[in-house]
Amino acid sequence: MKTQYQCRKFLIPVAMGWLLTATTTISQPVDYARLADNIVNKTVMLKPGEHVIIYGNKNLMECMEQLAIAVDNAGGHSTMAVSSDQVSYNYLHNVPIEYVRNDKKLFFNYILSSDVLISLPSCSDCMYVRSNISEERRKLTVFTEEDLQKLNQSKVRQYYFQSPQKEWAANYGFTESEFESMTWKAMETDYANVAQRCKKINDLLVSGKQIRITSPDGTDFTANLTGKPAMLNDGIVTSEELNSKVYSDRFVSLPTGSLTFIPDENAGNGTIVSRNDADTDGKSLEKVKGIIKSGMITEMSAEKGNEFIKGYFSSASPKDRQLGMIFLGVNPELKIGNNPLYYINETEGFVGIGFGGNLTEGGTNNATNGWYFPVVDATVTIDGKNVIEKGKVVIQ
Repeated sequence: MKTQYQCRKFLIPVAMGWLLTATTTISQPVDYARLADNIVNKTVMLKPGEHVIIYGNKNLMECMEQLAIAVDNAGGHSTMAVSSDQVSYNYLHNVPIEYVRNDKKLFFNYILSSDVLISLPSCSDCMYVRSNISEERRKLTVFTEEDLQKLNQSKVRQYYFQSPQKEWAANYGFTESEFESMTWKAMETDYANVAQRCKKINDLLVSGKQIRITSPDGTDFTANLTGKPAMLNDGIVTSEELNSKVYSDRFVSLPTGSLTFIPDENAGNGTIVSRNDADTDGKSLEKVKGIIKSGMITEMSAEKGNEFIKGYFSSASPKDRQLGMIFLGVNPELKIGNNPLYYINETEGFVGIGFGGNLTEGGTNNATNGWYFPVVDATVTIDGKNVIEKGKVVIQ
């Protein structure tokens, strides 16, 4: 999957309509008041006087209202920013570019001045919203190196609340009811267990020398470890992380449960194969293969969608093709769907291998594009010790 900082792990909306993730809540009744209270007081751990921006699609107004109420009751100052598909479409397609450029800067700086951003999915039909955007406009949706450095230096911490998405259930490989049930269960999983899994794997990453990732689809990739700890998305922002100048240390997604780390960027070798993936327009890709030498993608191909892959690879800069990060998912309630186009990083046993920019993960690569290989049914070993086996976390 081609990656840009506007659509990757960090889901800050740089302007109204900037965040292109889908939403329409499904049928299951949800106690949003209880959920909001838990998010604000147990996950965000809001302090009196903090300014909180709550951003999401108008279809999620009930949830946003309860989040604002919980913030205000905890002594914070809430501001709600609401998006809609029509507004987002007009913004990306019709508003004069010079106005978009100015508004992006104003809204981005407004977010950086806050203490907390609680972001929810912002559109219900993202394919419609982002269809046929000109290349000039698309570039405006991508964070610059200056933007990324500002994120690192800011105080804002972000909590992304991924509510079940009706339109996108099939894209994740599930029926609507399956996706809804799985997501809510993952929200309410035992986070103490998730945190323990993250800690044990992180301990091995810090002490280990090499990680190896294999899969039935043909992945056999090794990378050297650097001894640096991973960034843990375990539902908690510690006091140390709160003061970190690495933005991802201050990022939590709900459901939670993943580790992100930067291996030796020049010492990754082997083959990576993604069984299913999607191009930038959401069209299916199959068996996307990358050959990696000394941390650099040297060849790419696909059994389905090869023309898109060839086009991407021919235009990718060396920085875009440089090993950037690895994700490991550990949430036991999240599963891989049937022939999905998209994945949830926190899914148990999921592995994502990212190439390109990694400034907000604490790296030095300032590329704003890259490629992200999802790997499923993976076995992951650290210095020969299995931590994930055939898509299941085995370290206890």
